[in-house]
Amino acid sequence: MCSEHDALAGPLAALPRSESMDVNNDPRFFSNNVIAKRLAAFQTICVVASLMVGQSVKQMFLLEKNIDITTVDGVVQYTG
Repeated sequence: MCSEHDALAGPLAALPRSESMDVNNDPRFFSNNVIAKRLAAFQTICVVASLMVGQSVKQMFLLEKNIDITTVDGVVQYTG
């Protein structure tokens, strides 16, 4: 009975076998890497952006509701 592993072993037998090092207690896996730092920065940017959106919506609701475009304030409100 021939398994799938035995069928692939024939063509791959010409390649040299290699041994890999153990990954136990490897500092590359436990230290902070660039991706973790970028994700932390992205999280900070998202928090700041959501706070700014909340404040801008709050300021929009505080504006006067009746806009008179014959005054300077009305024109600024209309363009904003």
